[in-house]
Amino acid sequence: MFLLVIQKTLFLFILISIGILLKRFHLISENTIKELSKIIIYVFSPALILHALLKEFSPALFKTAYILPLFGILTISLGFFLGSLLAALIKTEPQLKSTFIYLNTMNNYGFYALSLTYTFYGSRGVILLAIHNMGCTLLYWSLGLWILNKNQPQKKYVSLFNPSLIALIAGILLGLSPIKDTIPSLIIESLDALGKITIPLIMIIVGSLLAETKLLSKIKKKEIIWLCLNRLIIIPTIMLTLLTFLNLPLILKNIVLIVAVMPSASSTPILVKEFGGDITFSISGVFFTTLFSLLTVPIFLALFLKL
Repeated sequence: MFLLVIQKTLFLFILISIGILLKRFHLISENTIKELSKIIIYVFSPALILHALLKEFSPALFKTAYILPLFGILTISLGFFLGSLLAALIKTEPQLKSTFIYLNTMNNYGFYALSLTYTFYGSRGVILLAIHNMGCTLLYWSLGLWILNKNQPQKKYVSLFNPSLIALIAGILLGLSPIKDTIPSLIIESLDALGKITIPLIMIIVGSLLAETKLLSKIKKKEIIWLCLNRLIIIPTIMLTLLTFLNLPLILKNIVLIVAVMPSASSTPILVKEFGGDITFSISGVFFTTLFSLLTVPIFLALFLKL
């Protein structure tokens, strides 16, 4: 179990390293990073969401796992509550507060969790994770953007109906209707091709942003320590305790557990750059929670994941 999870996490660091090298050798500019970030938010991410729902979602499947989105919402909401509480208790610097709360709130429920879920459960696990992540995605594009935008002096208008949330709603509606079977395969394949670009491109951009910063000299040690403790230990422990008291099928419990132990969302620097926040701290938060997850994720899953 240890080696399996470490292998999946190291893959993320390889992609980040590619981004660092591209920036160091001046093969990618700051303007390119900015434009690619917008394309991810408005094109690639919606395509990834819509394709997953068009391919996997069905009424029959939803009847067996309808409660999973609620656990996605619960995990994210718990992170928001604890992150906000910690920000007040440790007196986080005002310019870091929104980014600190966001890093505690949003975890890597997508690619990292998907890799592990597919490894353990195959296509069935992928479908269940997609259903679970409906709740996460809803808050990612609503609560998440509100956290980053609410304290900005020049607020960007953040509509609840942004491209990714529209894709989520459209995918659910199409998945529940007979129209789904009439959608041309060419459209499905195009969405698939666009969606597959999302995660690797996000990690490469994170790496390029990392190359722009003097990470070690600008670490906010207090905030990073509490972020890692909360995101990687406190939240998983609370969710694990809750799951022990619930009468749910074992596979559903395991899906919730896999998502709960994830580090901060790797896409955080992309959204911070677009909607506001501290870019250097966002990169530090993603880097260190992902780094320490090499230890915490295998421990939690080895001890508590029951296959």
